[in-house]
Amino acid sequence: MVGGLACLVVIAAAVVSGCQSVPDRPDNPDAVAPLVLVTEGSGPAGNYRVWAFRNSRGWTCIEVDSGNGSAGGCDPSGGPPIGVGVGRSDHGVVVHGITAKASAVSAVVRDASGVTTQLTLFEVGPTVPGAKIAVANLGPDANPAAIDFLDAGGSKVDSATFP
Repeated sequence: MVGGLACLVVIAAAVVSGCQSVPDRPDNPDAVAPLVLVTEGSGPAGNYRVWAFRNSRGWTCIEVDSGNGSAGGCDPSGGPPIGVGVGRSDHGVVVHGITAKASAVSAVVRDASGVTTQLTLFEVGPTVPGAKIAVANLGPDANPAAIDFLDAGGSKVDSATFP
């Protein structure tokens, strides 16, 4: 991460072959209500859902579930779980990035090939105050390298590389 952000979060990414249905609740077995559906969508890699919740320890969590598996993280201090995740299958790639930069209004995924994909940045809401998430559902040839978060003027205010 840039901008001196300290990461107090556990980020996990799953890589699964094949295509499965998207669960109607987070995969995290410690997730407790309220379970907030932040956004959902579909694309080459299939359907996905983004969840915000607290776990049984009181940590704030964000999880992206798709037929490719799930990725996300939790912050034990109650803040946004800053980070990125990747889910891959034969059909495509679902990637996400989370920032807490107040000035961030959009995001761009940069592929290793140089191709960029503009993304909508979603406010997660009161379950995880200050968190914003962008999700890209890309084709099977995608090789995402990084995500940049941009302010209203198009300047980069945060960035992270994909594992």
